[in-house]
Amino acid sequence: MHIDEEKFDLAYMITGHSERPSSWWQQTKKGASQRRIGKDRDTGRCKIMPKPPKIRISTPNLRSTYYTNERVTLSIGIHNEEDERAEVSAEVRLFGTPESTAKLAWSDADSSPDSAESGSSTPTEGPSHFIKQSVGFLDRSADKELGIVLADTQEAAKFSLEISAVYHLVSDVQTPIIKTITVELSFIRPFEANYDFLPHIHPLPWPDFFSVSDDLVGDPISKPGGLVQKWCLNSKVVSFALEPLVIEKMALKLLDISIGAICNIESEVLISPETPQISPEELRDSSFFLDVQKVLLGDRRPTALNFALEITWRRNSSGSAIEASTTTSVLEIPRFVVPMGEPRVLASSSPSNKLPGLIHLEYTLENPSTHFLTFNLLMEASEHFAFSGPKTTVVQLVPLSRHTVKYNILAAKRGLWIQPQLVVVDTYFNKTLRVLPTGEMRADKKGVLVWVDADD
Repeated sequence: MHIDEEKFDLAYMITGHSERPSSWWQQTKKGASQRRIGKDRDTGRCKIMPKPPKIRISTPNLRSTYYTNERVTLSIGIHNEEDERAEVSAEVRLFGTPESTAKLAWSDADSSPDSAESGSSTPTEGPSHFIKQSVGFLDRSADKELGIVLADTQEAAKFSLEISAVYHLVSDVQTPIIKTITVELSFIRPFEANYDFLPHIHPLPWPDFFSVSDDLVGDPISKPGGLVQKWCLNSKVVSFALEPLVIEKMALKLLDISIGAICNIESEVLISPETPQISPEELRDSSFFLDVQKVLLGDRRPTALNFALEITWRRNSSGSAIEASTTTSVLEIPRFVVPMGEPRVLASSSPSNKLPGLIHLEYTLENPSTHFLTFNLLMEASEHFAFSGPKTTVVQLVPLSRHTVKYNILAAKRGLWIQPQLVVVDTYFNKTLRVLPTGEMRADKKGVLVWVDADD
């Protein structure tokens, strides 16, 4: 073995293979002293280790937590700390869960497609994505910054990102050197929500079943002529993020609807106080009003609706434009079914402008069926309020019609919820109908609840 260095040359030659113990010499105060080589050490063997890599890899903008659906742009810094020039290429591998749909790409792939190579593989232990890009020549102490993009992270999961710099020195092109680091990426859901699907009274009159207009004779597809119902989807969104987020827009999207019906969705109506951002564990209460209408007047089939809540948000950060980019998170909403052909009773209330404690209460009876229905109404007395209106009455409705019965209720006490008990019996089907609250009214197992404002 011959070692040729700037300050010395060393030649080591084995001329014999004697079995006597090996020894080495050490210079001491008394002169050269012989020392024995350690036990089981073979001086006739030399193990050549790979050259340790001196290129350093850094991730300066790595965050501890990311959010699902967020487009993550990660900077990769490559620093040449070798004593000479090196030719470098970068490789990145992404490891995640088998059901993950995450995609990995270079941030400049569109601008320089010739300088990047990408591919994917699926090993047995889980999916991985692989991309490779040539960095080129880096002089001594030179730096190079690359950008990778991780997208389509729809599920909350953890990922491992393996970043490698494969290079060789200009003076030794035959010896590859590899520097590898691994970073962990954690994704959580930024929002969760609860939903209530509540009926409302549509202000427009229903079509007349006993008359035919020119509009109904025409094409029903261009202008639907069926019954229309108004509903309200109330969403209570809670932030599960670890930092304040800025919500720029919330929209309700219709994914699917039963054949023979259409749905018109209005913009968000914010109920909770409007704030510039939503803090961790803060609630955002909002409503979306929608009109569900049948195309044909005689269609009485239930209508199934599938929605999704789209939340457009961004981080509340003063960093770069990439960090402040907007993200759209899509929340799934349970399926709702609207019974368009069953009779129902809708209750609505409004306080009196003249007499404190007086509530105007209206009950709207709807008959969307093709039968002539008779309803028996009974308003039960209560010690919590006095009422004016029919104690008992009978309402007869022709097919596809509705009627409103009005009451005035004067509460005995104010600043509390009162519970009027109106019993509505459909004599045709011999069924007691449940009274449904609308607006700001509530309901429990006993019936609807009406709020009476307290004294000023």
